[in-house]
Amino acid sequence: MPPALRITSEDNPRIKQLLHLHKNRDRRQAGVFIAEGEREIERALAAGLKIQQFFYCPEFGAPFRMKINSEADVFELTQKLFLKIAYLERPEGVLAVFEEPHWSLESLPVGNLYLIATGIEKPGNLGAMARTASAAGCAAMIIADENVDAFNPNAIRASTGAVFSLPILSLSSEQAIRFCEKRRIQIAAAIVGAEKDYTQIDFTSPTAIVIGSEDKGLPEIWRSAGIGISIPMAIGVVDSLNASTSAAILLFEAVNQQRTRKREGAKD
Repeated sequence: MPPALRITSEDNPRIKQLLHLHKNRDRRQAGVFIAEGEREIERALAAGLKIQQFFYCPEFGAPFRMKINSEADVFELTQKLFLKIAYLERPEGVLAVFEEPHWSLESLPVGNLYLIATGIEKPGNLGAMARTASAAGCAAMIIADENVDAFNPNAIRASTGAVFSLPILSLSSEQAIRFCEKRRIQIAAAIVGAEKDYTQIDFTSPTAIVIGSEDKGLPEIWRSAGIGISIPMAIGVVDSLNASTSAAILLFEAVNQQRTRKREGAKD
């Protein structure tokens, strides 16, 4: 690891700059994101993302096992100062600034399954959806009409680092629909009360599953863009499922159908 510069004052320019990066707008303008915690930093490094700055505090006593490249600036902070920059309620004493990965419409991988999230307002929900999309083998995740950044530190943590390797792109709803039309991707929109049960839909062709916010659901543009599907629920006080839960149910139904079709095709 490169030699560390010790910082003890919150008036230090590096600390002021880092605190600015707590704001989504400033992070996006700088093209960076913040990863906190050993697991998140290790997974960002494993994904090949470039680290710019690394901050640590030995007073937290966490084992230091990460290999930081010589191009990164390394800073040792006091415990009081680290608590000021940390997001976690129980900091591990390690935090890093990385360059954000960039994807374009042209560079998004071709695949059989995509997740489109629109209107999601909670970073934790978005991160959990990215984690599920990665586990389901989605080619990419599209955030339509972005309300929350996929590289918000809380989204990163909820994704368990999935956002580092899963191709993620923010688009308008119009752009996302045109993308699906151009690639001949079926749109399956999750709508509460839709007539078609999700198990009655053929997911074996390339499909984009669209999930909206829990309180507002999908905007009209998505309701008329493809097939409306619902998840049947028992009668009771619950009128909708958590967005990430809905995504998991629908994605893995698609995964099951596509795997079954592949197995059957192999037997023929």
